[in-house]
Amino acid sequence: MEGFRNMTNRVHRGLKKASRIWRREDGVSVIEFALIFPVLLAGFIGTVGVFDAMRASRLMTQAATTVVDLVTRQTEMDDETFDQLIMTAEAIVGTYAINSDFEVVMTSVINPLDPEDADDLEVSWSESTNDDLALETEDLAAINLPSLAEGDTLVMVSVSAGYTPTYATGYIQPIDMRYTAIRRPRFVQQLTYE
Repeated sequence: MEGFRNMTNRVHRGLKKASRIWRREDGVSVIEFALIFPVLLAGFIGTVGVFDAMRASRLMTQAATTVVDLVTRQTEMDDETFDQLIMTAEAIVGTYAINSDFEVVMTSVINPLDPEDADDLEVSWSESTNDDLALETEDLAAINLPSLAEGDTLVMVSVSAGYTPTYATGYIQPIDMRYTAIRRPRFVQQLTYE
């Protein structure tokens, strides 16, 4: 019988200790932090990733609009001017141009004076950082261009790059960003490429 009492006392003391442990709250905040921290960290990294993608998008748009504005201010284009404009676009885009396959395509489009084909646009010239991307007249059918009167021209600058998120994992693929800006030449009827 005495062995039974000893065992009962031990069980009773063990239950008292267990109930004290369950009532203690001094380690609860550490456990809560350990459970919530991964969620907070994932949210922070996701926010940084979204902000970085939005910044890359804004810089690409800014590069396209700035370069097309500079091209339309020219009276004629040549290889040296083209190279300077490419450097300008790269300077605007910054590290996104260095860390990706950054491409710039400059194209002059004309609606020739032809009464029979009033809506047929032609590529007057097209230059690119990658010769495979230079546009041909056949490529214009897939591009939504504004209407041009006969003899009118326009300049189109397309900037593209593959954006890879800063905290990329194997699950996130690079995002293709392409922005096109279109303007009419300012000081000449048709911008020529010498």
